[in-house]
Amino acid sequence: MEAADCLQAQAVLETTDVEVVLLDHLLPGHTGGELLASCARLHGPRRPGVAVLTGDPDRALAAGLLSAGADAVLLKPFDPPHLLRVVGRLAGEATQRRLAGQSRR
Repeated sequence: MEAADCLQAQAVLETTDVEVVLLDHLLPGHTGGELLASCARLHGPRRPGVAVLTGDPDRALAAGLLSAGADAVLLKPFDPPHLLRVVGRLAGEATQRRLAGQSRR
């Protein structure tokens, strides 16, 4: 799935169960960091893994995104095999969170 802007992405996240979100930091309408807060709030303990893509090498930005709930921050241009490894790791972690949530019921 994909979304053209932040509002469309938020609508998708509110109605669709996903395991991984690839989020560009510079989205039309808002930043990826702003959407990141919504993503974590929408899914709580069953939240998807979130990787934020950015062309900004600022370490403070990356640290802020990670403390806001991103699981990974990838600097553009990124290595496609590395992206696939990160997505695989995040999908596995999201699955584990969901299974842990089901076992608590």
